[in-house]
Amino acid sequence: MKNKSILLGQSNGAMRNKPLTEIPEMFSQLIQLPEAQYGRKRLFSPQRTFWLFLSQVIAKSASCRETVRKFLVWLAAEKGAVASPGTAAYCKARARLGQKFLKTINRQVVANALAMACRQRRRFGGQRLLR
Repeated sequence: MKNKSILLGQSNGAMRNKPLTEIPEMFSQLIQLPEAQYGRKRLFSPQRTFWLFLSQVIAKSASCRETVRKFLVWLAAEKGAVASPGTAAYCKARARLGQKFLKTINRQVVANALAMACRQRRRFGGQRLLR
């Protein structure tokens, strides 16, 4: 796993070029998504939808259509499944994420980023400073 400080220092350009499957791994130390609490098994679970949405936000000009296209390529390659190329299901899933879900993730990212920054400040030349 990459050093957390490297992740924070990456430019948007470097992140835009990452494959869809690497987005969760890149942010795994900043974001821990809650487990799904829905009875229905959906193609676009809240967790999967969040990662797709994050990749869409990071991409310079990714449309819903492009995000769904990338997802369908992954779905066929990894799961051997096919699904409709329409964007309606993905857009509805994004709407279902809800403000509470996104606020929880936002708080996590802020807290984890601050903790990482504090740990980083206690180092000089890669060596830990003692108080």
